[in-house]
Amino acid sequence: SLLSETKKSNMSPLTTSDLKTQPRSPCHYSRINDIAFPEGYADVFATCSMNDIRVWNSRTGVELLRINVQGVECYCITFMKDGGSIVSGWSDGKIRAFGPQSGAELYSINDAHQGGVTALACTSDNERLISGGEDGQVRVWKVTKQSRVMIASMKEHKSTVNDIRVRANDSECVSASS
Repeated sequence: SLLSETKKSNMSPLTTSDLKTQPRSPCHYSRINDIAFPEGYADVFATCSMNDIRVWNSRTGVELLRINVQGVECYCITFMKDGGSIVSGWSDGKIRAFGPQSGAELYSINDAHQGGVTALACTSDNERLISGGEDGQVRVWKVTKQSRVMIASMKEHKSTVNDIRVRANDSECVSASS
């Protein structure tokens, strides 16, 4: 049996009788920028790379969902603690949230950071989202179904924020940059 591979790293078996392919092994065609697992659920995980987010079955390796946003790169992802959305940070400075089963955009926060959004974390009550950016700022957002409002902004880093971790009791967080 023969395999064909596209420029975007999709591999497919190729039948020699009719030269038709059946997609089999999709994967990212560029570096993976982030990976996230939903809280307390190990059967799926999400990855982001270039202009897409992919949700995978961790037991079979099968791609379950692909979310594409053309013209921008996805730098970071996280699942809200209730699993109700995948929140992502992008090179255009926007935060975008998507349904984890449908891939439908649920909301976006325009101009969340100058440059790009490079780190995300959420609180266990699903009411606050903390973002870090290329601008070295860390911002706290109040997130509801109706609105997303910035409630705090801190500029302590001299370079890109790489990671944010929230304490289990949501009382504080720590951010890192290089």
